[in-house]
This record gives sequence, C-alpha cells and structure tokens, in this order.
Amino acid sequence: MARKRQRGNGQGSLMQRKPGGCWIAKYFDHNGRRRERSTKTTDKRAAERILSKWSTEATLRRTGVVDARAEALASQGRRPIAEHLADFKAALLAKGTTPRHAELVAARAGKVIAGAGFKRWTDMSASRAMEYLKALRADTETCNEAGEVVKRKRGISAQTFNFYLQALKQFGRWMVKDRRAADNPFAYLEPLNVRTDRRHDRRALTPDELRSLIRTTEAGPERHGMTGTARAMLYRLAVETGLRAGELRSLTRASFELHSENPTVTVAAAYSKRRREDTLPLRPELAAELAVYLADKLPTAPAFKMPDADEVAKMIRADLTAAGIPYRDETGRVADFHALRHTFISNLAAGGVRPKVAQALARHSTITLTMDRYSHQYAGDERAALAALPDLTVPVAAVTKALGTDNGPAIPDRTPTSSPTSSSAKRLHASAARCDEGEENSQDEVREAGSINDAGAATSCDPVQSD
Repeated sequence: MARKRQRGNGQGSLMQRKPGGCWIAKYFDHNGRRRERSTKTTDKRAAERILSKWSTEATLRRTGVVDARAEALASQGRRPIAEHLADFKAALLAKGTTPRHAELVAARAGKVIAGAGFKRWTDMSASRAMEYLKALRADTETCNEAGEVVKRKRGISAQTFNFYLQALKQFGRWMVKDRRAADNPFAYLEPLNVRTDRRHDRRALTPDELRSLIRTTEAGPERHGMTGTARAMLYRLAVETGLRAGELRSLTRASFELHSENPTVTVAAAYSKRRREDTLPLRPELAAELAVYLADKLPTAPAFKMPDADEVAKMIRADLTAAGIPYRDETGRVADFHALRHTFISNLAAGGVRPKVAQALARHSTITLTMDRYSHQYAGDERAALAALPDLTVPVAAVTKALGTDNGPAIPDRTPTSSPTSSSAKRLHASAARCDEGEENSQDEVREAGSINDAGAATSCDPVQSD
C-alpha cells in the first residue's frame, strides 16, 4: 500500500520564472494547500531566509502553537476602518440593497465611527459610540459677540439616534459574519424609546381635506415640473393605493391594467420596499380617470414625472397651503407626502376592513405596524364607536306600570343608590322586562332569572299590594 503523502512538512523550494527575476517561494501552508509567493528579492540568500520564515510560520499554525484564526482576526483588526466600511457597502449592494439605502446605512455607520474617533476595528468601543450619539442629542446655541443667543439648534431626535445605532450594529454584525471580527461590541446597545420624543408624527387627512386638496391642485399652476392635473392624479393614486413616493416614481404606462374587469397597478420588485413584485387593485372610478390621463403616453413612459424627494415634499406642502390645509395641526402632527399612505390605511380601518386585509394592502411585514403606526383615528371616532354598545336604559313607561303608578308622576331617571344586586333592583328590572314584552314567566323561570323577592314569591305584572 502506497503511503499517504504528508503535505507541508518540508521546507519548500525556490524558483525563478526568468533569469535575474525575483525568487518565487513554493511551500505548503497550515491548511496543506500549495502556495507560491514572490519573495520580491533577487538575492537567493535573502529569499531562502524568507522561505524559511514562511515555512516555519505554517508549521507553527498547523501544529497549533500559533492560532491561525486569532492571527487572521488580528490582521483584520489592524486594517483601516474605512476599508471595512467600503467592503460593507459593497456587500449590501451585492445582496440586492438599493444604492440609495446602501449609501444611507454606510454613511450613518461612518458618521458615528468618525465622530467617535475610531480608526481601526480594534479601536471600537460601545461606550465611546454612545457618548458621541448622546452628544448629538444635545441642543446647541449660537451666540453673537455680545453673548446673546441668535440661533438655537435642536439635537437629533430619539428616532434619528436609533437609526444611527441600527446602522452601527448592522455593520458590527457584518464584520462578525464575514469573519473579520470575533464579536460585535455594539450588539447589546439598547435603542431609545421613540414615544418620548416624537418630532415628525404624521396624521391622516380627512375626506373633506382630501377632496379640497385634489380639487384645488387640479386647478392650480404648475409646480416643480408637474402640472396641476398630474399632481392631483398623483395624490389620488397615492391615497387610494398606499404606494410610496419611490414606488410611484417607478410606474410607467405599462404598470397599469385599466381595461379589465379588475383594474390593477403593478410595482416592479426592484422598486418595491420588500423587493418583490406587488400587484394592487384599483377602484373602477380611479381606473377610468387614469385611462384618460395615460391615454397619450407610451408603454415605457413614466406615469408621473416626479421631482426629487426634497422637491416632492415642497410640492405637496405648497398644494396643502393653496387648499387651506395646515401642514402641522394643533397637536403637532404633519401632513406630508407619506401622510397620504397613512390616510389610505386609516381609511381602510375606518371603513371596517379586517386588519389582515389592511395589512396585505399596505404590504407590511407585521399587523402591529399596520394598526399601530399607520392607522389614525378621525375626530369623533371614539364617540361614534359608543353607538355600537347596547342601550341599557329601562323605558320609563314600563317602570311606572310595574310600580302601579301609571297615572302618577314619571319616575326621575337617576342612578339607583342601592346595589344593582339587591332584591328590590332585581324585582324592578324583572317586572319591567316582563311587562314590556308581555311575557308570562313561571315562578321557576323567574327564580332562574334572579328576580325572587325576599319572601320567595315571584314578582308579577299585577299592581304591588301593600302590606
């Protein structure tokens, strides 16, 4: 039997690819793989010393004297953090993240890293990162030469704080997953409670506000390269489908199926937030108006020539002002473009749509997101909801008949002072119910209903006899 060849026990060899060139070292590394590396020298003696060093290091790693994994981590820890961030961004793009989102996440992580003074991964410290984020939360003041405050700037909100922290933790997770770090020092940092510092809460527009916005916009002038008609159609499509601004921007004439029995609009997977193709139903009335609006457009032409995100915000704010709708209401909530999506989901909830159906139309990952963040109550909703409760008021006529006071004054409608479980209250309600419905119950039935008097005799519709 041929003896298995033991790889990596030799000292290796040297070779030159051309006369006078650098010596190439050939040896087996600690994993038994054959390696060829240039010694970057033409001096054979120096090349032999380099080869000996590499072979010795491979032997030490193979025998466990040197931990190869720890050595690799140490090598990664010495690399500039900017190189890791660049690779992190490339990894986000490789898995299908949009360029805009990849840039945003990498920029957020990079801002904290630079602000905290981290140069290499070995510099990373959770406490230093939190100190920097805490400093961003602080309000700042600008004073003139006289010491008077001329400008105040609020620190970042709790939500923005969490966005930075989330990006930093995501970067740390990637470092561990890519075997560049042993652990993530930011893994156990807790986010802030955003409910204590809400600065940009959105609200749902009322139906009257929506009609006013669409009507005024349609008759309004051109803004940011869009005609009034185009903007009005954009707002209506947004509020009747819940599509986001980026998804609306991606639509073309071919995205719509308007002439079938069930008209739809389709968002391509590349532009959908959850990265899959979404087909949403359209109301027939909206489909008819879209057919007229899109009639002259080619299949590949954009449905709406929307400006950049910042310009869209300015555009709808100008249209809200023209319609007499406040951008920020008395409670501090705002009505921006994304508020149209909030309005869509709130209208579904107000219309009695089942939560799971609303979640599907909103294309949310959880029902909590749909019902808690995007569903808003309209004024009067809580009072109107009370109408669904049963009316427990006892008719006055039935009470007076039960007490034999048909010709007497009406009994005032006041809350009884006695306990509702007392025998007198039971007799009163049982008598009123039987007289009102004209029912005749046996003594057993009355006893079962809990309306037996103290003496054990059932009450009846006959006048009460005094002792």
